[in-house]
Amino acid sequence: MQNIFLDYTDEELEDILEDQLVDKSKDPYSALFNGVIVQALIDVCNDKSSKEKEEAAAWFFSSVVSVIENFETVCDLANVNSSRVRGFAFRILESKDKSKLRKHMSFLLHDH
Repeated sequence: MQNIFLDYTDEELEDILEDQLVDKSKDPYSALFNGVIVQALIDVCNDKSSKEKEEAAAWFFSSVVSVIENFETVCDLANVNSSRVRGFAFRILESKDKSKLRKHMSFLLHDH
């Protein structure tokens, strides 16, 4: 099964990020958990190997039930689809321009 996120350009990924992962509601709880997801996405697209990158990748792609439940709960509280977020994280890892996506996500996270 082909992952549809692999077909997107980095610009299209930025649009998905803005449309799907930036909380446009004024619900502070949803915004909080949305921020957790975006920060993990920022961490996972770090070009250098780091503890934060490894932990974020483990959070997105773990097969441990308790971690999966935690990830899915955070997505539910952020009002986003966990499968889409996971696919988005995978696509970020495959992106050739992680630094550009990282800057865009940082801007979105801190601009709202």
